[in-house]
Amino acid sequence: MTEEVVKEILPGTWRYVGLRMKDWHLWNVPIAVRSAKVLERHFNGNCYQLGKIQTHNVIVVEIDPIRLVYVRPKFRRYRSAALRTYPPAKWPIVIDHVLGRAIAHSWEYEYVLLQRLSNRKVNSEHAPREKVLGPLPIYPDLCFWDRRVGDKPLNRGPTYWGDEPADYDPNIESDAGMTLQQHGRWGWALGTEDTFEPHRQLTPVTFI
Repeated sequence: MTEEVVKEILPGTWRYVGLRMKDWHLWNVPIAVRSAKVLERHFNGNCYQLGKIQTHNVIVVEIDPIRLVYVRPKFRRYRSAALRTYPPAKWPIVIDHVLGRAIAHSWEYEYVLLQRLSNRKVNSEHAPREKVLGPLPIYPDLCFWDRRVGDKPLNRGPTYWGDEPADYDPNIESDAGMTLQQHGRWGWALGTEDTFEPHRQLTPVTFI
């Protein structure tokens, strides 16, 4: 009779962060939202003002273990806002708009989700796919991740799968799954770490 070996998942690993993100997925973390009211309704409140920055520029969503940063597409100080919100990173990072801000602005979404990336080259490779796209027949209030967008925090270029990705369409749902390690990489990109420390510059706000 053999004993089952259970591998312990320790802090400091991608898999540990993945466990902490077990309730959050590509289909319930929006990458762009129509308005502050839509954002608040989706997250059942839990919206915060960051310091003295006006909420029409930045809204932080905080629900342990996530602390998400949503910004107006044309807000220029987005990097500073992100760095004030995320825990300090141990290596150089790029602050990125998950949905290209030119796309979000042209489709009149008021807020775009930010993420931190550790690979500047991969981020640059995705840039040509994030320019203004044509009009859509339907504009949903919430936009979620597609395959290409979800590949970026996993350090994958836009042609990782061997083909040219389709233009982003918020009306097409992604069925992409993630391993526990990939879930951790994705969670880290959104600011999740091994622990959830209090943030002293956040003030609860409501829009409904």
